Amino acid sequence: MDPLLTIALMFLPVLAVQFRAFRLWDELVEAIWTDDRARWEALGRPIGFFWRPEEPKMGVLEGILPRHRLQMQVLGGLPDWAPEQGQIPLKMMGWRLTSILSVGGVALIGLFVLVWTSLR
Repeated sequence: MDPLLTIALMFLPVLAVQFRAFRLWDELVEAIWTDDRARWEALGRPIGFFWRPEEPKMGVLEGILPRHRLQMQVLGGLPDWAPEQGQIPLKMMGWRLTSILSVGGVALIGLFVLVWTSLR
């Protein structure tokens, strides 16, 4: 089998996991927006990857930086402001897990490519 095809096939599950991470993030931000609009405003009005609120109308660029700040908070664990039970902490944990798995998958594929090229 062609090594390039093997690498491409290895990326399919990683892409599926990353897509799930995107969807979990969208669900998380939408849940914050729905449950605690004041908190969403205080966080800088972050957006999802595919989701953004219809009201107020906002552009993509103004929600990206708050999204990155919120992602850094969530990667560090459960933020102080987050409830300890309910769907928000579950979505945070799911997003963290899927993000770490997808990064790990890309790292493993990169390691595979390095080993494969060094053995040639």
